[in-house]
Amino acid sequence: MRQQAYHKAGQVLSEALALQSEPTDRVMIVGTLEALAELIAARGDATTAARLFGATDTTREAIGGPRAAIAGADYARTIASLRESLGKETLVSALATGRGMSLDQVLIEARAILDGLVSKVNRLRLGSSVGLVDAA
Repeated sequence: MRQQAYHKAGQVLSEALALQSEPTDRVMIVGTLEALAELIAARGDATTAARLFGATDTTREAIGGPRAAIAGADYARTIASLRESLGKETLVSALATGRGMSLDQVLIEARAILDGLVSKVNRLRLGSSVGLVDAA
């Protein structure tokens, strides 16, 4: 059931990112990418999550878009968790890698991640409709 929730969240994020195609949408794009980083961290891929956070940090600085207070608290908790999972050096390295990515590069990576999650949702639905998996 938890996997289905992750996949459904990926589908929602994918749809949100598809709607945010204008350069003026960068603040919303960054928020969507941060939500994806949170999702990826929850799924256990700490390195990818840290890289995405590094990229969003750079974009936020470039556009002058600070995090909302509640998002900042979530960010701080997730970064602390990533530090615990990866260790300080690996976290710093992954954040730096992300900071070196352009917004276009991170969007390509994000779309690939989301495409994988969405295709899993579709496979779960297909399996459910023909009785191969429990629909719960």
